[in-house]
Amino acid sequence: MRNSCPSALGHAQSKPIKHGTGGAVAVELMKAAATLRAELPGLGFVHLVELARKVVEGTFHTGLGAVVRAIGVKPAMAPSAC
Repeated sequence: MRNSCPSALGHAQSKPIKHGTGGAVAVELMKAAATLRAELPGLGFVHLVELARKVVEGTFHTGLGAVVRAIGVKPAMAPSAC
């Protein structure tokens, strides 16, 4: 039987486009916390928060960024599914 393992996810949301921070320019490629929760219904979120933070990831990807930070736990698989 496999154990549940936490997975970390950092994801940019739609707000960076407004800040001009860089990164993806298509809003549909960015997700809000509520969208991630809806799209990953089997994942138990231990931590899921939207926040604004300073991003310094190169010349064209610097400034205030709105991000989603998440830690989720996938349910343990049944022995017959392993």
